[in-house]
Amino acid sequence: MNEDHRIRTRVEVYEDVFRDNDAVAGKIFSVLAGRGASLVNVLGTPGAGKTSFLEALIRRLSPLSCAVIEADLESDIDADRLRASGIAAVQIQTHGMCHLDAPLVEKVIPELPPEARIVFVENVGNLICPSSFYLGEKKRILIVSTTEGSDKPYKYPPAFLSSSLVIVNKIDLEVVMEFDRRYFIEGLRSLDPRIPLLFVSAKTGEGMAEAEAWIRENVLA
Repeated sequence: MNEDHRIRTRVEVYEDVFRDNDAVAGKIFSVLAGRGASLVNVLGTPGAGKTSFLEALIRRLSPLSCAVIEADLESDIDADRLRASGIAAVQIQTHGMCHLDAPLVEKVIPELPPEARIVFVENVGNLICPSSFYLGEKKRILIVSTTEGSDKPYKYPPAFLSSSLVIVNKIDLEVVMEFDRRYFIEGLRSLDPRIPLLFVSAKTGEGMAEAEAWIRENVLA
């Protein structure tokens, strides 16, 4: 097999994977829309505070019914944590796969409460693979944190460019972590000056009113 043939074969395989994934994602979008619901795909690195952000956000959205699909390589830790807070949650264990795809999400849709207006998907902690897979979401949120450094837009452009909203969490630690806000903003704006950006602390509540307002305007509208 020559090199040109291997390259063509690899491209064809990827095209098939994404085509099949997007077909299922389209069904997920339609099923939820038929219920008057929307899916929000939440990306971010491990430790960015995705679960804490969702806890704080869903509390603010109450009494609106929300549900969460949690994804991790192993364990039910995050789903158990959300359920203990009174939030409907379903866990997907990917068993080594670094991202969710639409077929995995489709399998758990029947386990969600039918009255849920917003289904948040907390994707596997990773800024690379998850950005390539459409899950049927209406919007995609990327969460990073001040504890990870201010260089993420420069290192992972596709994750930022594919997102509808960028959240910088843990701003209560901004000073101690020496997070360079201007450098971060310059990196993000060099990719796209129009991507909405919010600075929040899920722990203290700072900025969460703005996050809630964005969800109500862009997901529920």
